Amino acid sequence: MKFILIVFLILTSCFNGEPKDKNVLHLSIPSEITTIDPTLCFDTICTQVVYQVYESLYEYDYLKRPYVLKPLLAEAFPDYSADKKTILIRIKKNISYHRHSKIKSPRIVKAEDFITAFKRLAFKPSQSRGWWLFDQKIIGLNEWREKVGNDFSLFKTENISGLKALDDFTLQIQLTNIFPQLQYALTMPFISPIPMELLTQENNLFISDSI
Repeated sequence: MKFILIVFLILTSCFNGEPKDKNVLHLSIPSEITTIDPTLCFDTICTQVVYQVYESLYEYDYLKRPYVLKPLLAEAFPDYSADKKTILIRIKKNISYHRHSKIKSPRIVKAEDFITAFKRLAFKPSQSRGWWLFDQKIIGLNEWREKVGNDFSLFKTENISGLKALDDFTLQIQLTNIFPQLQYALTMPFISPIPMELLTQENNLFISDSI
């Protein structure tokens, strides 16, 4: 009888009825969150939140063993050229961002937004710890990084030769060498799409006021 009473008390103490706001995410984490900026997030604490807020081109199918990848924002897996150095990724259409005062609603995810994410990763003031993933991997990316330096105006205007939006929903990536780990790198939050119109630079720190 005592055992039944204890179980009842535990269950009733943990249940607070229906949540007041079903759009609020509640997470239990062991320490403070360092950042929710996908370009900067690198530790296991911030990723618990970032992976719930931002989406990448691919993700792991955790219900399968061994783990396999599956498309998330991408329509399908990449198409590779014969030499495996040119990749085409087609992006799902009509994926909308959340509402924001600085973007016209509805604002859908476009191929150009992924290029903006690559730029944020390479931009020196960002100090992203994920830069090593693509260092020397994409044609023109390191050259862009050095040319742009800390200049935010150049960040917006200078193109990366190895990254092109062939149309709103087709991203082309040209590699310096064969990079079979590319799809796995694209599961990480560093290349989550970011609209250019949300980006600002203050005190030489590159930030997004959407965060």
